[in-house]
Amino acid sequence: MKNILYWVAKFSKLVMIMGIVTVSVFLAVVELKGFKLVTVESGSMEPKIRVGDLVVVSPLANWPRVGDVISFQSRINQQETITHRVYSVNITEGYLVTKGDNLQSTDPPLRLHQITGIMRLRSTIAGRIVKLLRNPVGLIVGVYIPGILMIISETKILIRSLHRRHNYTISSSRNNIMYG
Repeated sequence: MKNILYWVAKFSKLVMIMGIVTVSVFLAVVELKGFKLVTVESGSMEPKIRVGDLVVVSPLANWPRVGDVISFQSRINQQETITHRVYSVNITEGYLVTKGDNLQSTDPPLRLHQITGIMRLRSTIAGRIVKLLRNPVGLIVGVYIPGILMIISETKILIRSLHRRHNYTISSSRNNIMYG
């Protein structure tokens, strides 16, 4: 039974470390490339993009095309980011119109400078993880408790190792005295 628990603990640590490394690399790439992470807060794009999904948007290089999904700042609340599909583009007049897939009417026209970026990736699982970790209980269960357990486990291993080394040093010095 101890052997099984040992391997479960080792596997859990490996998974946790791999998860931390993967998330760290992902966030570094997102930051370096100028991408933004947006959590979808409404059902205006359902069923394609659902409430809670995490959307990765990159800065625009060119005018978006009809059908592209873009993010932009709300005119009403600058803290809110809206993610909708491009409905029409008028390059000569310098604006575009968006519409949520699940909405009947279009949004007011947007200028290019108002656009945060174009959607590159959508993830329901990542969105759920972010939502869980934004909750204090989720943060405690998902990060703090596993982290503390990992520290305790590694401390035990270190203490055992130091204890073995200390015992080896004492027995070696006794052997030297006996044979010296």
